[in-house]
Amino acid sequence: CLLLCCPDNCTAWADRKRAIEFYMDSDSGIGKESHSKLLKSELTLLDLLFSQHSKAPSSWAHRKWINRLLVKTFIYTHK
Repeated sequence: CLLLCCPDNCTAWADRKRAIEFYMDSDSGIGKESHSKLLKSELTLLDLLFSQHSKAPSSWAHRKWINRLLVKTFIYTHK
């Protein structure tokens, strides 16, 4: 993954964001639990990146976006 070498590549983060949005918006009948798993795995990747590159602003912005999606998913599934 390009982000492991260069975690502040805005284009790579935008592509990941677009892929996550596509997956979450798709009408494939996938449950919200799998959305949570996807977002948690994304946080795991970010944790790995931060262990080597802790000051990459684009990575922190992506983490903030992922956390917001996790909260929305949690609220939606617990209504």
